[in-house]
Parts: sequence; C-alpha cells; structure tokens
Amino acid sequence: MTATDERSEEPPSKQPKTEKSVTLTVKLTSGKTLGSVEEVALSETVGSIFKSLPIEAGREVASLLLNEQVIDSGKTLSDNGIADDAVLTVVLRGVPTLHLFEQCSATGLGGSSYSDSGRRSFWTKGGDFNDTPIVLPDVQHHGMQDAPVEAREVAEALKTAFPGLAKERICRSSESDDGGEVVVIANPGPDAKAAFFKALAILEKVEEEGKTFGPLLDEVQFTEKDWSAHLKCGFNVDLEYIEEDEEYNEGLIAMTKIMAERLTRGFMITFSENIVTAPMLFGGYASDGSMVGVLTSR
Repeated sequence: MTATDERSEEPPSKQPKTEKSVTLTVKLTSGKTLGSVEEVALSETVGSIFKSLPIEAGREVASLLLNEQVIDSGKTLSDNGIADDAVLTVVLRGVPTLHLFEQCSATGLGGSSYSDSGRRSFWTKGGDFNDTPIVLPDVQHHGMQDAPVEAREVAEALKTAFPGLAKERICRSSESDDGGEVVVIANPGPDAKAAFFKALAILEKVEEEGKTFGPLLDEVQFTEKDWSAHLKCGFNVDLEYIEEDEEYNEGLIAMTKIMAERLTRGFMITFSENIVTAPMLFGGYASDGSMVGVLTSR
C-alpha cells in the first residue's frame, strides 16, 4: 500500500455544525405587528432581542408571550421551546417620565457636583460620598408640551397660580432655601416611590473611593397628604406647626387650593435624612393617573 493509498483511506474531516437561526415576528397585544427580528440564533436569550424592537419613547417591554405563555427573558430561545420561526406577543408598559416647563437633563436639575449644581441644588448623599451626585448622567428629561393633556392642564394652572414659586423657599424644615417648580410624572404605575425614583433618574447606589451606599430606593419616603387641610397655610406647612398669627404665602395657598380640587391621593415624597441634599415632591394624581406637583429640594 502506498502513502497515497493510506491518505485516501483517512476519514473525512468533520465540518463544523451551523447553528440554526429563526425569524421572530413580534406583535402588540392589539394584533398590530411591531417588527420582525431575522436570523436569531436559538442560543440567544430572549432578552437580547428586546434591543432590536422599535419601541416608542416612554415605553418598555414588560414581557413577551409565546402562545399566551410568558417566556423567560433570561433563557435562550431553545430553552423557551422555540425551535422554528415564531410569532411572539409583546406586552408594553409605560416608563415613569419627568416633564418640566424648562426642559433639562438629570444633572441640569440635580447637579453633578458642588461646583456644578443643578437648578434644584446639588443632590448628594453627603458624608463619605459628598462629591458624588445621586442622579444618572446623560439622561434628558421631557418638556411639559409632551405631558399627558389632563396632567399638563393642572400643571399649567398651578404655575399660573403662583408665578413667584421659583424664588419662594418651599421646605421649611431644612436649611435649604430652594424654591420650586411644577412638574408632571407620566406613567407612574402603582408604586409612587418607584415612579419618583425612576422619573428623576436616581442612581441605584453611589460609590466613592471604594465605598458603596445603597440601594437608594430604600431611602425614599412617602407620606399621604390631604391638601384640603392645608388651605389656610399652604402645602409646604406642617399642620403641627401652624401659627395663628403667621401670615402664610398667598401664592402657595392658591396652588394648594388647586391641588385639593384637581388632584387625588395627595402625597409628599422625599428621601430619608441619610441623603443630605435630596429632591422633594408635594403633589397628587391627576384624572389621567399622572403625578403632578411641586418639586423642590431639602
């Protein structure tokens, strides 16, 4: 047998297997087609295809369904039982978004440092994290013109009721002399604290020089308010400290009257004293479910 004969009897080399890919058609719950994602490998996770979907601003994917069953976004297509081209149904939910009359970024509102404070001061944990902001960089808040109609109308009425709001000290229980501004939080969902936190683009935790503090969401505090009880003093006055002979700001009282008449489920939301300088929101819910109120700092 020659060397040539020996080579001819060698088994053929194995060709690498080509991983199967599929096309996924994604529809909204209304039946309208949102889009298609082609050549998706079965080894890819369901969550990885979310980025390819043309989802409108202010919305996010809540879940994906296959044959009316929720599929796990952390698992691969194959592990979710997808072996061929398939039609998925996407369930969307609104993302809490902050709407301002003077549109700006998150750092434009809450600051990035003491030397570069935002419109509402420099929100910071303080202490060992004194130089660290608590807001996300590169987040742009929305303009009031894009807010839901009913909420925007209430916001405009509040703004008109007291043009001097920006220069009036709002938080009476701290050293802050910050004024305020009227805001709307659209798509708040059922959790007011989480909506406040996400709409203001607050960091999950802060880090400085190897130290970490968080989660910051655990520091958010919610207090129910009946604004009709504040008609003689204003929304920013603690009822326990009302002075009979004190003259309260008529502009704030006018705003409080609108809040009592046009908002439900009144609240005050802020952070615990563990956050040295923090945002504070006095408000309630408009008829469309949006949160409307006065944003300040304490």
